[in-house]
Amino acid sequence: MEESEKSCVLYGESSLDELICLLDAGRHRSILLVTGRSSYETSGASLLLAPALEGRQVTQVSDFETNPKKDDILRILDEINGIDFSAIIAVGGGSVMDVGKLIKCFNQSNNQIDDVLYSASDAAPSQVALFALPTTAGSGSEATEFAVLYDRGVKYSVAHPKLLPDAAWVLPSLLTTVPQHIAAAAAMDAFCQGVESYWSIHSTNESKKVAKEAIELAWNNMVAAVVNREPAALKAMGQASHMAGRAINITKTTAPHAISYALTTHFGVLHGHAVALMLPEMFKFNSEVTRSDLLDARGVDYVKSTMGELCVM
Repeated sequence: MEESEKSCVLYGESSLDELICLLDAGRHRSILLVTGRSSYETSGASLLLAPALEGRQVTQVSDFETNPKKDDILRILDEINGIDFSAIIAVGGGSVMDVGKLIKCFNQSNNQIDDVLYSASDAAPSQVALFALPTTAGSGSEATEFAVLYDRGVKYSVAHPKLLPDAAWVLPSLLTTVPQHIAAAAAMDAFCQGVESYWSIHSTNESKKVAKEAIELAWNNMVAAVVNREPAALKAMGQASHMAGRAINITKTTAPHAISYALTTHFGVLHGHAVALMLPEMFKFNSEVTRSDLLDARGVDYVKSTMGELCVM
């Protein structure tokens, strides 16, 4: 088990016993279960979670789009109004994690959404517990305090320390049934997040250490994980994704991510692939940085040294 600020991450199916302990310790009898439309069953998560959910009142939410829209969240909040749940369990990819976080953020008052998105008001998440089980190795959302929300084609980011899940489980068995094209996009997302965090102007010694581990794990294991579904490689990609999430939780993402959202929104390019398409030109730009276009206060030589380090990882 690893701890990061107020959250912890547990690896392996046997660690799910800890979920039962946490649910019992928190007296969580009513659970809001946020899942993908089909991944909850096809990934095997439903069978793995059955013992933890037995005897509890469970309300499942799964009817929302990839890259959740404001209308999705408003509808879901209306549907669950009146349900007295004390914990959210999000099981799925990055969009599922986002929906779980957004419900926690706005379930006390859905009219707060516009204030947070358009008026820069601070979010005020509820006190419900949030647990995360990713079924893709890419977004790292289980390790961040951010959630993405779209409205009329515009991407917004909602952030608050309380949106960092209380605990997360990285289970290699949940990654075996992900369609190959989705697994490939997720792997590239994890790799790109690691690279972007490493070169970020907000990087720290800690974030660079974690980002380096994410980059190396992703680079050395993505083909074996995506193409061959090798168990050891799947485990490594799960770890890479989580490490990349921890890194960007410190630094945030950079230009490749920012530019990529237009490709996803307007042309349907999977997020991880869209980011990867943006990475090479930004890598070249950063490698050729000059004083006239420098944003990093640590100087040109520092940036060039950082880019050199990325080249030999």
